[in-house]
Amino acid sequence: MIIAYPYLAELEEDGRFFVHFLDIEEAITQADTLEEAAFNATEVLSGILACRLEDNEEIPEPSVCPKNGYLAFPSSKVQAALLLRIARGNKYLVFTHYNSKSNTRDGFDCWIATFANTAHIGNKKPLTLQTVSLSFNLERDFELIKNYVNN
Repeated sequence: MIIAYPYLAELEEDGRFFVHFLDIEEAITQADTLEEAAFNATEVLSGILACRLEDNEEIPEPSVCPKNGYLAFPSSKVQAALLLRIARGNKYLVFTHYNSKSNTRDGFDCWIATFANTAHIGNKKPLTLQTVSLSFNLERDFELIKNYVNN
């Protein structure tokens, strides 16, 4: 799967191209040539998507490219991070203080929770909740979560 976002490069009165993305409104740039516009589009797209990934913000799916549009591909590093996020779905590790179901009353309980989007975390109940470990101990139980932790 390759991820590409459509953008328009519109010639302005001053002879420069104004570049803007259809799906990410803050992704804009300018260029003197179409070749430079393509390079700048990739740079701005990669930067904004990397920030959204780092801040765990929602990232829209790319729309269909119009006939007068162009496609920009995020950098390979950003592309890989996006594909990993897609593969994991909206699953997150959730740690809570022990609850009444815990056998012991020390440490934290660990869950894998699925949310509709990141805005729901802490604000709404998860769509699914899978117990990883009650009374979670990082040294003892790390193997249970290592696939969900960024290195």
